[in-house]
Amino acid sequence: MSNLFIFTRPPGGNCLAREALDVALTSAAFDIPTQAVFTGEGITQLLKPSGELHSHNQPERQAGDLLTFGIHPLYYLEQDLERYQLGDALLLEGATPLTPSDLHTMIAAASCVQSF
Repeated sequence: MSNLFIFTRPPGGNCLAREALDVALTSAAFDIPTQAVFTGEGITQLLKPSGELHSHNQPERQAGDLLTFGIHPLYYLEQDLERYQLGDALLLEGATPLTPSDLHTMIAAASCVQSF
């Protein structure tokens, strides 16, 4: 069994982004192979904290917790970097680009796919 979580929401926009992270962390805590892909506005969850305003309890910081629980690498669609005018240097360490074809392959291989 393997779980694939697709994160489509920005951090802090609503509780759905945080709840999705909680579900993925729970999956990993029970040793279920877990993968995470951040697409669309969800890529902003992978931005590195930018200063004192960010604390561990803020959603911007929580995506990094996935790495602590063994969910790595954290995937994102490469095309979203251009779409949101981001550079890969702005993303958390361990963020890895995917093509749409790669994502399709991951979805086909996963036992359970959840999109938030």
